[in-house]
Amino acid sequence: MPRLLLVVAATCCALQPHSALHPKAPRRAITVTAAELISETDAEALADVVAAALETDAVIDLRVNRGEADAMFKRVSGRVVELKNKRLLQLTYKRRGACDLQRNHAFQGDDGAEGTDGDLLPPKKWSARKAVAHALTGGAHAKATVGATRYDLTKGSLTSTSCAPAKKTASHDRTKKRVVSDDFLVALNVTNAAGKARPGMERKRKQILRFAELLDHTLSKTDLYASDSIRLVDEGCGKGYLTFAAHELLKKKSQAALDVVGVERRRELVDACNWACRDDAGLSFMAGDIAPQGKVDVVVALHACDTATDDALHAAVLGGARAIVAAPCCHKQLRPQLERHRKGSEADPALQAILHHGILADRHAEAVTDTMRCLALECVGYEARMVEWAPLDHTAKNTMLVATRADAGTDAAERLRALAAFHGVARQRLCGLLELELPGGGDEVPPRGRMPQE
Repeated sequence: MPRLLLVVAATCCALQPHSALHPKAPRRAITVTAAELISETDAEALADVVAAALETDAVIDLRVNRGEADAMFKRVSGRVVELKNKRLLQLTYKRRGACDLQRNHAFQGDDGAEGTDGDLLPPKKWSARKAVAHALTGGAHAKATVGATRYDLTKGSLTSTSCAPAKKTASHDRTKKRVVSDDFLVALNVTNAAGKARPGMERKRKQILRFAELLDHTLSKTDLYASDSIRLVDEGCGKGYLTFAAHELLKKKSQAALDVVGVERRRELVDACNWACRDDAGLSFMAGDIAPQGKVDVVVALHACDTATDDALHAAVLGGARAIVAAPCCHKQLRPQLERHRKGSEADPALQAILHHGILADRHAEAVTDTMRCLALECVGYEARMVEWAPLDHTAKNTMLVATRADAGTDAAERLRALAAFHGVARQRLCGLLELELPGGGDEVPPRGRMPQE
């Protein structure tokens, strides 16, 4: 069966009246007269070609540029997708200054349906032929490649030339490119032998692979991939999910001699992880607390409770780590220190309005704590920032602190003290461990770690 490729580029009148163009949308003006616009007859003729291709195993790639007169839609693109063993034409509407919208149209439909939905799109019941014709009608220019023929429709004339057919997939689900394969998750009982997530483990699988992406992005900012050796420590590794993922990433991206170590207090988890990695060179697990582990290149920590995250960050600084990836958990140390702004004579009216609500007080304490951690790392020679790690429906603790060695910020210490003074924070563990002065005094605690409680 010959394969067809349809590419349509048209500048059309507006589908529906709408507001003015987005001021930042890049535009190229095309001036046409009413006589030069594509007629309804020509639009339907080209739409018939699309409909015919949808009934075969042909590939369709559709693109419609709506033009300057359409204040809402910039272009419409389409392709064949297979849903429930049925071929549909998926149209994607690119809006000006807004997110895309999609509609799926079958070969047959109710072409008598009238009206639009809340997004001012054609009815979903329309056939693919009518939906495409609607997008083309009134256009200034259209191009289409169908099989080995390319059509050019402009200013009321249609021409055709021979061309080489193209090949594209009609699959609705596209294989996502990942920085690591998830084959290692079989040994961790996250996926089965067929590579499918076990019941209740799909979210965990996505989190592990997302961590690998964040770690890769962070390491790419350094020269570690080109190093002769790399030592990575996962502080409080638990079941070792991230430790295994980090090892897989380093094996793939670097030729260095690896020493990837997971540190965990619970002996039964250490033994289980060492058994799972018994055939992996350069990967091991040891029993111990979150604490300095000597010289290290990368430090990883996932949800180390409360000040245990500070202990992990301190261990990274003492070990001279060039990269840090840590997901903070609860933030209990600062919460009581902010209470004076909720009640009492020293309460700040602005903060009092926020801290009056318990859930907002918790989130505010988290924001202040993690900001102070980033500033503390900047004070000792890191570039640090907070990023989203997992979706909120996976975990409420969905932020990740990533840091790499860089020139120390000249005003990081000043900003840290200003932040602490504004909130009345006298003690923060990482600041105390790094001997950074806060307005109300330091956190005089010994630099020993604690493991998260589960």
